[in-house]
Amino acid sequence: MPRIPLPFALLTAAVVAVVTGSVLTLPVRPGDGTPAAEAEPRVTADPRTEARRAWDARAAELTVALAAESAGVAVIDNRTGFTYGHLGGAAFESASVAKVGILAAVLLLAQDQGRELTAAENRLATRMIGVSDNDAATALYAEIGAAAGLGAAVARLGLTGTVPDESWGLTRTTPADQARLISALLVPDSAEGAFSDYSRQVAETLMTSIDADQDWGVSAAATPGERAALKNGWLSRDTEDGTWIVNSAGRITGGTADLTLVVLSHGNAGYRVGVDRVEKVAMLTRATLAV
Repeated sequence: MPRIPLPFALLTAAVVAVVTGSVLTLPVRPGDGTPAAEAEPRVTADPRTEARRAWDARAAELTVALAAESAGVAVIDNRTGFTYGHLGGAAFESASVAKVGILAAVLLLAQDQGRELTAAENRLATRMIGVSDNDAATALYAEIGAAAGLGAAVARLGLTGTVPDESWGLTRTTPADQARLISALLVPDSAEGAFSDYSRQVAETLMTSIDADQDWGVSAAATPGERAALKNGWLSRDTEDGTWIVNSAGRITGGTADLTLVVLSHGNAGYRVGVDRVEKVAMLTRATLAV
């Protein structure tokens, strides 16, 4: 049988093995007994990088789909920290969505004073969130110091796009700010870390116990078995030819889902038109982002 010459590198290694008395084992190609080249190392994709790419692709698709809607949207996937915004930094009048900010300010005031809510505060907050009672909101707004007090609270939470008004319903805010507020108020171990466990429990209890006639908007994007904590707002504006502001802000949890979703809209021809638009946008947003 003819001899098969070894490559120089392998021949050198063989000589060294003989001199040192060590055993030289050569990788062998299956089937022919000749040395095999070492395989290239496998590169494993970073799952988070792949997830981010998929999120960005879906976000781009959603932005195209929302182009025809007079609505601003903000999403925080509280599991991954990924965010989405469509007109997220645009200013909208908040209507009764401002009541979430009022609740947050009342809870911060109680925390600063080292106490829980008083019976009167709890009663007013329950009516303000549960049935969207305006008188209750006005009473609590006065207690926190009205626009100045709300301004101090939102600044403390890093909400740079929210401008309180002496008439709380005309407070201007952004979808991104409202999403940050909802997550700070409801999500344990949120980045802001401003609220105690007690405060979060109060807010979650109130925002998941709203009356049936208040249960629309963000909650339309929840699937069976999930729970929505939310606050809605609506207001007819003479300054906009009698069109309606219709807003919804909340958090959806259950199963593998944990997302904060905000839809703020204006220019709606009527209240029902606005509700339908907000729910359509909420469902489209969740379905497209697959959260």
